[in-house]
Amino acid sequence: MLKELVRFGVVGAVGVAINLGIYALGIYVGFHYLAAAMIAWMTAVLVGFVLNRLFTFKSNAPVHVALPRVVAVYAGQQALILAIIALLVEVFHADKFKSYLVALPPAVAFSFFAMRHWALPRLQPPGRS
Repeated sequence: MLKELVRFGVVGAVGVAINLGIYALGIYVGFHYLAAAMIAWMTAVLVGFVLNRLFTFKSNAPVHVALPRVVAVYAGQQALILAIIALLVEVFHADKFKSYLVALPPAVAFSFFAMRHWALPRLQPPGRS
């Protein structure tokens, strides 16, 4: 599991780089910033799906099942980040940037375990138990 966690971190770093790079490119070529953000996020999700499926978890789950689950995990991860930030800022009057940093570890842990055990599992071949 430690190797998977390290690979998951590498894929996450690649995803962040792709997200920021495509966002910056979109802004540069004149896209509205929200359109650029959505295109960047969708691209990073697709790249993350492919890399996590093939490299991190070596999943053999069917794409038509795994892809919607991966998108759901990424959406859940973002929802968890937003909930933690809102709680820390609104209830505890914490610093907004530090709140984001505090929100990342539990969100990444959620994402890792949800990907590993639900979205991108290794399935037993038919006939094996």
